[in-house]
Amino acid sequence: MCKRWVEKLRRSGQKGGVYCKSKKQSERLAEELGCAHYHADVADRADRLQGWVERGGMMVATSALGTGVDFAGIVYILHVGTPWSMSDFAQASGRGGRGGEQYEVVVLVGQGEVEQVMEREKEKMDVLVGQEELGQVMKQKSNNLDVQAIGMFLSKMGKPTVPMVDLGLQIC
Repeated sequence: MCKRWVEKLRRSGQKGGVYCKSKKQSERLAEELGCAHYHADVADRADRLQGWVERGGMMVATSALGTGVDFAGIVYILHVGTPWSMSDFAQASGRGGRGGEQYEVVVLVGQGEVEQVMEREKEKMDVLVGQEELGQVMKQKSNNLDVQAIGMFLSKMGKPTVPMVDLGLQIC
């Protein structure tokens, strides 16, 4: 899936970002995809960022590729693994579409990863708001189908009331 996007972005001059949780993972994935990586320890970060902005293509990065990223042409965002937080997810995903473009956001998780995170973080989630209430708020506040799907996921603990495919969403 990602290799197809790398080629598509190279041809079009548009940009995509793959967000990883570790520097090592970003380096390995960038090598596999044949594109640049970006993290806090990259000595020529500014040059890599400028090249990506000018030529387009894919950039594999940690959250270091964040603040100050306000460029048009970002049409694809992939999160490898569950993002650190909903705030991190929203910030990284919000890099797309800054020029008014339609863009895609994909979160790629391993089997059972969501359940593990929910179990580990359940006390923190309960402090904010009950999952049922959060799901209802998200459904009411947005006409965006992706946000509605997230709301349904949260409200039913992974058992959406409407199948994802009926919402026009893909299950990867």
